[in-house]
Amino acid sequence: MKRILVAISSALFGVIAITVGAAFAQGGTPGGFPAQTDLYEDAVLLARALPVLLALGIGFGIWQAKASLREPKSTPGSATVIRHDWGAVIAHWTNGVGFMIGIATGMIVLRQLPRPDEMRMIFAIHYIGSGLAMFGVASHLTQNAVTGGMGLLPRSFKDITNGISDLL
Repeated sequence: MKRILVAISSALFGVIAITVGAAFAQGGTPGGFPAQTDLYEDAVLLARALPVLLALGIGFGIWQAKASLREPKSTPGSATVIRHDWGAVIAHWTNGVGFMIGIATGMIVLRQLPRPDEMRMIFAIHYIGSGLAMFGVASHLTQNAVTGGMGLLPRSFKDITNGISDLL
């Protein structure tokens, strides 16, 4: 448990250091360069908000993992089946909504859907979708790391080859 928290803390510190450093390094406009556009300023705002969103996702994942370890599990004689706890449900829904927003706004940017006159709002919505997706991924991975959930990983190389052979 301690190793997992140290690894998560180190990764989080690295993300924060790189993001904040890049944002501050590009914040000013040296002489001879044109002024930054509004879209660039929005992208810098997302870069500054991403470490906060990741930290919130990691914190939510740790909190949900601790709560799920105390929840009663389904038994063969119980009337209901608890397949996923609320933390996994919230992580999956925020991830799904974030990706759907990203796909829709990405199709608008790439001109596969009709483009409105104001593109700054489309990019802002796109950034919100990416933030939701990052929150969902961070919380889900943290919850699995804390609870020891390794069901997402194949148990052996043979599982991978069997899966590929089933597809083909």
